[in-house]
Amino acid sequence: DGGGLAAYLTGLNQPNREALAQLCSANGLKEEDLRNADKITHIEMVLDDYYIMDTLNLFTNLKSVVLIQQAISRISGLELCPALERLVLNENRIEKVENLSNNTHLRHLHLSCNAIAESGTYREA
Repeated sequence: DGGGLAAYLTGLNQPNREALAQLCSANGLKEEDLRNADKITHIEMVLDDYYIMDTLNLFTNLKSVVLIQQAISRISGLELCPALERLVLNENRIEKVENLSNNTHLRHLHLSCNAIAESGTYREA
């Protein structure tokens, strides 16, 4: 509802507000779209210097997130997106695969050209 959205937006710090505005602009989303953020299933950005993923948690029914050549150093904001099937984070600054244990439907994970030091599992036992 609009009140919940207003409270969410009010609670964001300035960098997160700017990141959300950038995300919305790149995806053609307006404030009325945010009122129904649970209906948005795909987010995509390429070459936008987007670096804070935290506000993705507003879009709880995301199935696909594509964020290529951004400035992302940490995977976050997807904990409330259990339907996520595809995550493409190529050409970022990610050093560690983390915060994906709630994404049980994730089938396609693309992380090429990042700074990931070691391989392992991103799912907790």
